[in-house]
Amino acid sequence: MTGTAHFQSSIDSDEDAPTGYRAGAGAATIEAKLADKLADIENRARRRDREARRRAFGFTTGRVRDLVRFFAFTYGEGMPDDDGGRDDAFILAQHVARLNGDPASNVAKHVRQWCPWMDDDELAALVRRVQAKPIKWSADTLGKRLGLLDEVRTKLRIKTIGGCDVSKAERTARTAARKVQAKTAKRRAGGVQARDAYEANSLSRTKPWEAEGIGRSTWYARRKEGRTGAPLDRSDPCKQSRSSGGHTWPSSTRSQ
Repeated sequence: MTGTAHFQSSIDSDEDAPTGYRAGAGAATIEAKLADKLADIENRARRRDREARRRAFGFTTGRVRDLVRFFAFTYGEGMPDDDGGRDDAFILAQHVARLNGDPASNVAKHVRQWCPWMDDDELAALVRRVQAKPIKWSADTLGKRLGLLDEVRTKLRIKTIGGCDVSKAERTARTAARKVQAKTAKRRAGGVQARDAYEANSLSRTKPWEAEGIGRSTWYARRKEGRTGAPLDRSDPCKQSRSSGGHTWPSSTRSQ
């Protein structure tokens, strides 16, 4: 039997086997590896979903915390019974509805705390309105709607809501500048000189070899040996150094 005929007969013997493989241990191994791969993909997808939910929950909690701080600073213990109070209650309801637990119960709990004057019918209408159309605001958009000034934002340490009078780009630049200042202060406390002071006192500026009457390379060589600070005796040229090592040639050798 030729090689071609043998290959065709092996395919005909197992039509359900994957192309290029015969039925047996090889096919079972491939199927097991494929199942493991699919299970790994599903596990990673579940982990990504859990992490996304965790981040979303953490942001919502921080946003609600910042809203409560701002409302307490603005109103004290409760919102007023007017259009402004109702608008702020709507903003608060939109955020607490995304907390863990039943959205309607969360809204009712927080709104009753801040708006004790709101009757049951109005509260039920607010819950239906929030559930019918959830709204998410960016930091700057919400800051402008609330009228949150940057000075108040800084005082209350609000992180998830922007200031209506300072843009996000300006806040980012300000934060970067503060980090640079803090890093510089830490370096100065550790004994690191400022660039200007370092350059002003650098050897390339002061040139101590000129005061000693020697060359730059000779001065560095002597400093390495701990012999800097003493100028050369130029009264007799025969006593001058002939090398960076400081070797002095006898006068008798020079006169020959």
